[in-house]
Amino acid sequence: MISERLSSTLTLAELAREAGLSAAYFSQRFKSSTGTSPHQYLLRLRVCKAKTLLDESEAPVIDIAAECGFQTQQHFARIFGRLTTKTPTEYRRERQRLTLASTYASLAANHELGF
Repeated sequence: MISERLSSTLTLAELAREAGLSAAYFSQRFKSSTGTSPHQYLLRLRVCKAKTLLDESEAPVIDIAAECGFQTQQHFARIFGRLTTKTPTEYRRERQRLTLASTYASLAANHELGF
């Protein structure tokens, strides 16, 4: 359910109801099972999805924030930075540089092999 509704608002009450538990008991069992609160788990999944989108698309950061369920770009940047130590833009630029460096290294290796 969390993965399916990653881009929409998802409350603890909804998660608990889906599991057939009270919100307090669900939260306790979830944290016991995963080591993190439902909210932190949701934020981590959203940032993971954002990383994939930042890697694979040229969509504006604000669009990626919305697609990942963040209400504002600022909130997205703050949470992303807290979990990755980079802003979304810094992350994207670094990944693009790494991809470019890898491409150049591959081209150089192919050239040395006579391809």
